[in-house]
Amino acid sequence: MWAMQEIITELKPNYIVETGTYLGGSALFFATVLENVNPEGTVITVDLSDFRRRGYDASEFPVFSNRVEFVRGDSVSPAVVGKIRQEVTGRVMVFLDSGHSKEHVLKELELYWPLVSIGSYLILHDTNRGPHLFLNRFGPFGAVQDFLAKHKNFQLDHAREKFLLTYSPSGYLKRIS
Repeated sequence: MWAMQEIITELKPNYIVETGTYLGGSALFFATVLENVNPEGTVITVDLSDFRRRGYDASEFPVFSNRVEFVRGDSVSPAVVGKIRQEVTGRVMVFLDSGHSKEHVLKELELYWPLVSIGSYLILHDTNRGPHLFLNRFGPFGAVQDFLAKHKNFQLDHAREKFLLTYSPSGYLKRIS
């Protein structure tokens, strides 16, 4: 989260698109940082389930209710992606943290990368999943490798891993063109 707040502070994005709301904690964190660096910034978060039904309601915080738009649906459905594409403009960063199968993550990468503005980030969470990071070709880490082999307009930014402990090793993809 330290790396995320640094990126948000530097970029001052107009939109942060997050897949995988779960309890809304990340969206709340992103909204809190945005409130301080871009008063017009918005978080759009997508999940299959309504986060409020899990006994914790992040929307009780004013910053959440003022800055976060919750979209209930499948992050890879054409309707959800189309709605988000119509809304986002300006500086956009994307944080992927929904399904963790390689197939699902690759779909998300292909659908959401066009939203990322040049100089901004497409960040994958949980690229450390699996028995051994560099042998895990079946989850998010493997999806990143396949995506980068095909998309030369992104590069890994290992400088964002400076604390050495991260849930996103090789998961900070910076759009360069």
